[in-house]
Amino acid sequence: MRIKVLNIKRGDNYLEAVIEGEDHTLFAPLLNYLLKQKGVEYAMYDMDHPLTRRITLKIRTINRPPMDVLNEAVASMLIDIDSLKEQLMNELGGS
Repeated sequence: MRIKVLNIKRGDNYLEAVIEGEDHTLFAPLLNYLLKQKGVEYAMYDMDHPLTRRITLKIRTINRPPMDVLNEAVASMLIDIDSLKEQLMNELGGS
């Protein structure tokens, strides 16, 4: 299933997005990366029910646009995933 953004509410320091097609597998680590970003007052997500695979992500920031914070968190997460992939390939002898 593809990820689909159903609804977005934005403010200067607030973002709320309802996303369908993902679950804790993506959003638990993303939340950790969000909370490490400078200027994040809070970040959280909620899933109505595991079978619906519908997540509500909320981010509140201080003096930073929440989309910038989200983009930086995703970029940081992807860098770590690429690094892990490279380490695993080296250890396992893959290319």
